[in-house]
Amino acid sequence: MPTRFDAFSRTLHWLMAGLIFFVFAVGLIQEWMPRNDTRPVVIALHLFGGTALIGLVALRIFWAFLRKAPAEVAMPRWMALSSKAAHLLLYGFMLAVPLIGVWLYGVRGRSYSLFGVPMPMLFEKNDSIRRMVGEVHEVTAYLMMTLVILHIGAALYHHIILKDGLLFRMSGRTPSQR
Repeated sequence: MPTRFDAFSRTLHWLMAGLIFFVFAVGLIQEWMPRNDTRPVVIALHLFGGTALIGLVALRIFWAFLRKAPAEVAMPRWMALSSKAAHLLLYGFMLAVPLIGVWLYGVRGRSYSLFGVPMPMLFEKNDSIRRMVGEVHEVTAYLMMTLVILHIGAALYHHIILKDGLLFRMSGRTPSQR
């Protein structure tokens, strides 16, 4: 049984991680920037990143069903259950946040395109729920980032305190290459 994830899984993991931070940062920037000629570019980057995240998460889930996961690292039962729950929540948020963003764009009555290809309007303009959908998108994004930070903290705890080699499962190195 492998001791770490395959190269494609690791690549997807780090692409998704970078994209999550990028999309979150761009979302913060767009909220605080003035409404000028640059704002539509920033919004387009946010939309593209969120849409790409949906695709990468779907690919990662599909790939996980095809590949055998590495051997579990020995840990107390509560820690293993917490890890499973946190990963399920992370995947849920990684799908929910951008999908809520698509919903938000639709209820605002806006359409968008990716690389010149128009995306279908999945939702009709609805001013009565627009603000609520925006709040849900924002709150779920902050909850997802909280989980991401906890995920990073747990990985560092395993690496620095427990020294159990868990972090090497998602890196390109083995414990002997320290």
